[in-house]
Amino acid sequence: MSLHELSAAIHDAISGAGTDDDKLISTICPLANSEVAEIAADYKAQYGVDLRDEIKGETGGAYEALLCAVVQPKAYFLAKTLREALKGVGSDDEIIIAILCTADNEMLDEIKEQYSTKYRRSLEEDLQSDYHGKLQRLFTMIVQARRDDEHAPVDASAVDADVEAFYQAAKGLGSDKKRPLCAC
Repeated sequence: MSLHELSAAIHDAISGAGTDDDKLISTICPLANSEVAEIAADYKAQYGVDLRDEIKGETGGAYEALLCAVVQPKAYFLAKTLREALKGVGSDDEIIIAILCTADNEMLDEIKEQYSTKYRRSLEEDLQSDYHGKLQRLFTMIVQARRDDEHAPVDASAVDADVEAFYQAAKGLGSDKKRPLCAC
């Protein structure tokens, strides 16, 4: 299907009396995030309304939340999720770790930009105000988005040597503080 045909299929699924959930799901969910972004832009150009707003008006509950997440740009969604994990008393460490540790440098830069634009705050500063010590230092280093090139070839023998060093350093009840687990 072309971009216009996909937009029309989505419009047909959410227009009129009731929503054709099967058609909506089968049209949106198989698409890559970049394709959904193109469709959202085309939808707004064709119908004059934001696709996310249309979905919010036609769905509800967890179903609405899921579809809205699918049609949002990935960096926007992750920035929003990080803000929700950081606000209030205490932070949701697991969510923050999952997002920051799995995003590549390019995505981290996009997340920081979205976070700053949406909340008029710095992600790095918010992390620094919520965390202290080693975790704060690690998060600060990660959000700098200066990791080695993820696409560089992997030296399997170096990986094996690092795994053995990590194993030896962590053996026993504690760790061998003389042998660092990472070069942070």
